[in-house]
Amino acid sequence: MTYKQALTEERDVKKLSGIAEAAISPYTIVTFGSANGVVNAVNANSVPIGVSGDASENNKSTYAAGDPIVIKYDGVVYVKLAGTVERGALLCASTGGAAIALTASGWALGIAMGAGVAGDVIPVLLRQHFKAA
Repeated sequence: MTYKQALTEERDVKKLSGIAEAAISPYTIVTFGSANGVVNAVNANSVPIGVSGDASENNKSTYAAGDPIVIKYDGVVYVKLAGTVERGALLCASTGGAAIALTASGWALGIAMGAGVAGDVIPVLLRQHFKAA
């Protein structure tokens, strides 16, 4: 019997290392900071580098300013939601780096592989790109 990974698992993940310039929660969208580090993306105008890890590499539950941070930039990864999204929706950043559905032009993080509501963590296929109006 062949094992098939479900669309609800993290898989084929590529990672970068960075430094948090401010507090960053797990599974949130990050963008370029002002001092060669990363910060939470805050809206669809923020270029999404990727998604923060779970902070376990620092033996913490969140990243603090100055902490090394894992940035997942490709693959299917978990992302925290700030609103209701449907499976297949394009996602962008919202306050605190959580994801919402992209409804106008802006930077898309990727495609929701499952549905969810604010506070949920869902799998997302990362496909960063700019969506024109």
